[in-house]
Amino acid sequence: MPALEAESITSVVARHEAAALAQLSDAVEGVSLCRLDAGTSGSAKHWEGRAAALAQVRRDLRAAARTGEHEAWQDVVARRLHEWRTQEHDLTPSAAPAWLAYTAGGIAALSDLLVGSPAHSEVTR
Repeated sequence: MPALEAESITSVVARHEAAALAQLSDAVEGVSLCRLDAGTSGSAKHWEGRAAALAQVRRDLRAAARTGEHEAWQDVVARRLHEWRTQEHDLTPSAAPAWLAYTAGGIAALSDLLVGSPAHSEVTR
């Protein structure tokens, strides 16, 4: 992956990660994640999942740039998306709503990077 491309994509992903973390902060209103009740944790867990998935991609892109690995950014995101979808598939029907929201958030963030979203438009410019 060319260094300039990797850096600009990494910057876009980092901005989206920061936005997800800001949404998470707003959702928890200063309360620790472990202290949220089931009624309010869904939104927070969604944003936490988005931030976690984007952090994984950001780290993968930075590692690839450091090592000179030639993997397209779309492949990095698609690989992580596959992992998140597998995690979602492996959840039992009785999985806690917080886990479902967390996983859905991660899948949404990665899907947004790949297809027809403001994030996708920003990375493909």
